Amino acid sequence: MKWLNHMTGSYSSSAKITNNTLILSLPDAMSPVVWRMDLEEMKSAAFEIEQEDGHYILQMKTPKNDPRKIAPFENRASAMKALMAASHAMEQAQSTMASARIASHHPLSMAAAPSAKKGKTGQIIMALIGVIILGGLLFILTQTGPQKSGISSSTGISRTQTQSGESENVGVPQSADEFLRSR
Repeated sequence: MKWLNHMTGSYSSSAKITNNTLILSLPDAMSPVVWRMDLEEMKSAAFEIEQEDGHYILQMKTPKNDPRKIAPFENRASAMKALMAASHAMEQAQSTMASARIASHHPLSMAAAPSAKKGKTGQIIMALIGVIILGGLLFILTQTGPQKSGISSSTGISRTQTQSGESENVGVPQSADEFLRSR
């Protein structure tokens, strides 16, 4: 039967925090209800499920221990879904409120200022290391230069010594016959 409910789009419990108010939408309760509560009023409240006359009742207990019934459910699974939806919404609201409180009420303290300075110093040090590495690479590449081989360089005409001791022009055009005769 669950698959039929899923296929036909049955509604399930949901919860969200809007404008510092918890809004529980409980369409799968025995009497569908939308329940609202200001978060300031429920700072120390607890949600629980209590079984009563074969029904499961989602309720909120305050520090004064006076339970407020929110909605009755036919089965425990539906009541647990509602409880978990409320819990999830409150967890997200808690983390959102904590980060907003930190951002708005606690400007950058004196203890945090050195970490910003460390970050800038770290960037400067990394830049210097990068410059040193690049300088070292350029130095090494310019010192080694091109390796000398039998192939002429692109610097133009130069003279090389042959095995017989004669000097010949390198880079000067010549025919293949002349080249082979000189060898």
